[in-house]
Amino acid sequence: MSRSYWSVEIRESGNTWVATTSLPRPNDNLTLGLTSNQNTIKLADGSKGSIIPETKYLKNNLDFIWYEDTGGTSIKDVIEAWIVDGDYLRITDHNSNTYIGRFLSVNPVWLVGKEDSYNISAIFEQLE
Repeated sequence: MSRSYWSVEIRESGNTWVATTSLPRPNDNLTLGLTSNQNTIKLADGSKGSIIPETKYLKNNLDFIWYEDTGGTSIKDVIEAWIVDGDYLRITDHNSNTYIGRFLSVNPVWLVGKEDSYNISAIFEQLE
């Protein structure tokens, strides 16, 4: 079975998206959650009230995991370059879902006994 890839685009000036290197589909589960942005306050009579701002929810960060990344240009190198450059990315998965934001971190674990092989975890902050 061949490995599927997700397309990645970088936002350039003028709000245009330019295709760049694709990412292999992660090897571990990907949690796609939302967090409410409301605040609960105590009212003068002791009851509780909610304040719901214009932005009602936030998309949770995505935690990507790839096992045994090897090869010429590794996932680690690509994500490190995106972080250093501060690139704003749009990732489209195999189901045509899009995730827009930036990578916050990449954490390679160098595997002992396997030449230039890493397990990689990366955190992607969804901004839209």
